[in-house]
Amino acid sequence: MQKPPANRLTVLAILATAMTGAAVFLQFFQVFSPSTRIPNPPAAVSEPHVGEESLFRPKTAAAKPAPDVPAFSAKTVFGDGPQKERLRLDADGMRTAPFAERLAKELSLIEDQFPGSISLYLADEKRGYAFGHFEDRLMYLASGVKLLVMIEAYRQRETGQLRFDEKIFYGPKDLRDGAPDLNRRRVNQYFTVEELLTFMIANSDNAAADLLMRRLGPDNIRLNLVEAGFDNVPPIVPLVHVRHAVYESLDPRAKRLSAKQVRSIRWSNGFQPNLGRMKRHIGRPYGTYDYRHLDEAYGRYYQRGKNHLTMRTAGHILRRLVAGELVSPKASEEMIARLVQVWSSGHRIRGALDRSIPVAHKTGTQHKRLVDLSIVTLPDDTPVILTLAVAGGRRQDAERIMFAVTQRVYGYVWRHAQNLTQPPKMKEGLMANVLLECKSPQPEGYQGPQVNP
Repeated sequence: MQKPPANRLTVLAILATAMTGAAVFLQFFQVFSPSTRIPNPPAAVSEPHVGEESLFRPKTAAAKPAPDVPAFSAKTVFGDGPQKERLRLDADGMRTAPFAERLAKELSLIEDQFPGSISLYLADEKRGYAFGHFEDRLMYLASGVKLLVMIEAYRQRETGQLRFDEKIFYGPKDLRDGAPDLNRRRVNQYFTVEELLTFMIANSDNAAADLLMRRLGPDNIRLNLVEAGFDNVPPIVPLVHVRHAVYESLDPRAKRLSAKQVRSIRWSNGFQPNLGRMKRHIGRPYGTYDYRHLDEAYGRYYQRGKNHLTMRTAGHILRRLVAGELVSPKASEEMIARLVQVWSSGHRIRGALDRSIPVAHKTGTQHKRLVDLSIVTLPDDTPVILTLAVAGGRRQDAERIMFAVTQRVYGYVWRHAQNLTQPPKMKEGLMANVLLECKSPQPEGYQGPQVNP
């Protein structure tokens, strides 16, 4: 085979060398060109220790990052599929509670024995820590929504849209169950906004709440909370909405029920609707239904997501209230003074603590839903935010759990405030008794002692 000439090989070698040099030069130019130079890599962010879950992301000087949750998500506690991992430390910059791991284990122990869910948010501003247990689940507020109605009333007073001496008409269409003040008064008369606020907050009067909501505008309540920076606030609707929706789910003819008939269905049996009376009001039903169908109807209603809030958002609202930043310092002070007058139930946060401990709060009660949104003042006069909701299970079990959890949380909080490192002593057998009693059988439909919602 004939070899190529030597001078030809030399030319090829020179061309190859030139091309290689050009490629190297081009890469060098791209890397170090001012317009394309790669910036310094970001500093490594240390990940939290495995198993340690905190409540917020670290505070930085940068702008507040986009929230991890949408403005509103209809996912509720029993219809949200796989649960998202709880949020890490966020822009509030509060550290995890020093007793977080121990308290989280105790709450998980209770939930293992309870056919429901606990959602809790705790914040101690003075000592700079917070704790959350499924605090980002949307929970039905029931009468807890009256806290939001009160805030909007004060906001509209502040902007001149409402006067507290303004009178609102109370007529036959405004009758409601769960109205301890207005049900003792005749219809077709006027009440001032101030009177209705007192009825709504002090005695959780549903008729007063719906009258105020109609005057203020339910959409305004939600939109102004969103405008104030609170996340994940679903639609707000009147309290009678749940009654109509649930009864119509059982029988479409329930849509024709008058306000007085709707009141009588639930008025006669506390928190448990009297289905026999409902059947008499609407005539012979298309089919038969009982407590099990009622339970399913409430479940379908909760899936709509109306009048829900996360315990984190509820806690942030109360934190702003304590700081005097909700509406105005004067309005915040007045709202807290109203909340201090609430008693409502001896089976929840207020009842679990000594009477000498000031508690400003609003509770809510609905079928298989309990909530208590509170500001607890410690003996050293520092406020602690505690928002607690229980979904599912029998009502007496949920109240028993809420009572025990409150005592346990308060024990941790107050001991930490006193710089005591040992966990609080638990009454002997307390937790065991709570778990055992939650398994005790009760008559079907039993809803526990009747108290104001």
